[in-house]
This record gives sequence, C-alpha cells and structure tokens, in this order.
Amino acid sequence: TPEPSPPVCAPPFAAAGLTPEGEPFLPQERFEWYSQVIYVGTQCEGLQPGTMWESAWYRNGANVRTASGVWNETDSAGVVWDSITGIPGAPFLLPGEYTVVLTLDNSIPLTTTFRLIAYVRPEPEPTTQP
Repeated sequence: TPEPSPPVCAPPFAAAGLTPEGEPFLPQERFEWYSQVIYVGTQCEGLQPGTMWESAWYRNGANVRTASGVWNETDSAGVVWDSITGIPGAPFLLPGEYTVVLTLDNSIPLTTTFRLIAYVRPEPEPTTQP
C-alpha cells in the first residue's frame, strides 16, 4: 500500500483564542501584558488519524513549554493547536519574544514568532502649584 501523503498546512498563527470551529480569534503578532493565554496553531489538510504533533515554545530563546498530541479526528482537515497559560498566583504570561515550533509527524517544522509587551507603569501626573 502506498504511504499516505504528509499533511499540507497553512503558515502558523498566534491568537488570543479559538472559535468553536477551531479558527483563530484575534490573531496577532503582539499581545498585551495582561494576556493569560495564547494559542498557536495551523490549519491543515490531509491529516490522518494517528498523526502525531509536537510543539516547542521558547521565550527569549529559553524553552518554556513542550507538548505533544495525536490527531484523532475523523475529518482530514482541521486546526492543530496548542496553548500556553499563566499559572495560579501568576496568571499573566511573562513579557518577551516567543517563538513556537509546530511539527507534524516529524515533517518540516512550522515556526511562528510573537511578542508579549511588558506592563509600563504610568508616570504620575505632575502637580501644579497655584
């Protein structure tokens, strides 16, 4: 039997959320300091049940998360995604430049980069004397 063709995937996205259909909600390259979750994914066609995926998340060059999973949907098209979240007591993601590498069945890695900007404390208003 012939080997199945590898999946064909769109360039990856980074987004504030996913719709119920798995589409990116508010995709962007720059996120605000109060972000508590960011999703990264790619729209693919030709997925076979059992297709393995892996993600590696880097913040300022240091690995901060790795994950893996299996495509077990019956539909051969869909969004393969992963997310990163804050933790209890520190719900906001740390600022910096993030690079995420998605790999499906050891195929060519798909890479996306986004920036999470730091909170900047506002300067106090100058007081004026009458």
